Amino acid sequence: MYLRFPALVAAFGALVVAIVTASATAALAYIALLGTLAVLDALLAPSPRRVHVERIAPTSVRLGHSAEVAYSVSSERRIVGEFRDAWPPSAGVAPSRHTFDTQGGSDSASATMSPRRRGTLRSSALTIRTRGPFRLAGRQRTFPTAWSLLTTPAFHSASALPQRVRKLRELDGRALLLQRGEGTEFDSLREYVAGDDVRAIDWRSTARLGTAVVRTWLPERDRRILVVLDAGRALSLRSGNAPLFDAAIETALLMSAVAAKAGDSLTVLALDHLVRARASVSHSANPIFDVGAALADVEPSSLATSLQPALAVARSIRASLIVVVTDPATIEPEQFAALRTLAPVIVANPQIDNLENSLEPVWNAYLRAADARDRLTQSGYATQLSHGGIRVITAYTHDLPAKTADAYLCLKAAGQL
Repeated sequence: MYLRFPALVAAFGALVVAIVTASATAALAYIALLGTLAVLDALLAPSPRRVHVERIAPTSVRLGHSAEVAYSVSSERRIVGEFRDAWPPSAGVAPSRHTFDTQGGSDSASATMSPRRRGTLRSSALTIRTRGPFRLAGRQRTFPTAWSLLTTPAFHSASALPQRVRKLRELDGRALLLQRGEGTEFDSLREYVAGDDVRAIDWRSTARLGTAVVRTWLPERDRRILVVLDAGRALSLRSGNAPLFDAAIETALLMSAVAAKAGDSLTVLALDHLVRARASVSHSANPIFDVGAALADVEPSSLATSLQPALAVARSIRASLIVVVTDPATIEPEQFAALRTLAPVIVANPQIDNLENSLEPVWNAYLRAADARDRLTQSGYATQLSHGGIRVITAYTHDLPAKTADAYLCLKAAGQL
């Protein structure tokens, strides 16, 4: 049983009755009458079990977008009431309460969900209230629900995708590979023009045709790319309102889109000392969604990261390129060297792109000094890895995905995968 607002307002009438009549008995009689009517109203209210609520909504939405939710309320007789779908505050449901009047059939309601964080959001319960004929009170019951909404990570780097697709088209047609690295595919012969590398000249065809011709090569396809995301404490630091791990997710999303356009397959691992998530994208119709769905619920931990699980996966899929998104200062160089023996390695190192201006200049100076020291330490590790044949990319979080994709395309253009 619950009391509606009109009943609560009417309860204050007891005070008015007591003042007007100057009689406590009249006030008590008024309260007793109001209470009796409220109890009778609740008894006459229909059971909430007779109300059936169905929810029609998408199962997933990208962070930063909204999802429209439709509710259908039905019953065998006319029932007036309201219901509340209990989502967590981060789901951004508006409105969360809905009134209905089935009129002996059905009624409808709608809401908008605008999630404010990635991951799986779940509705904890559905509360239904039915009103009595006097509209003073009613009956209430809460039912468990199994409704959920998967919020995939935002893809802010989508604006960088068209330019990388244009580069791929240049590799496929207008640009030629000047060396026949392992795995390149012969495309065609064309007439030599000034500026072409003489090493690309096909001397046998030149002698047969009587004019200089050069060989063109298609970039490799069907290569297997492994992207490893550090889900340990190295990327748990915050850059703005999000951890550095979100920049790693952005990198994986852009790499999956570019790899799909290039005809390569991609495997994504998120790990600390254990594998927290894995997604394999091979000729997928929507690689960005597949990778985002696999990483949506992964949060960086406070544990140290080990690349040993990545070594096992790289061997099993015979990776042609390994991309590790981490702070290289937190990983033993021997682990990178072990990966280097299997395939070319790119280490993408996200940097915090903002330092909060403290109100105290002294504290602000300490923050900047600590940041400079960290960058110097990371620079030393990057130099050490570069000497070992590993390409290291250090960039701010908003630039890291595009620079990592560019490094992948450079290796592909040079036939080094």
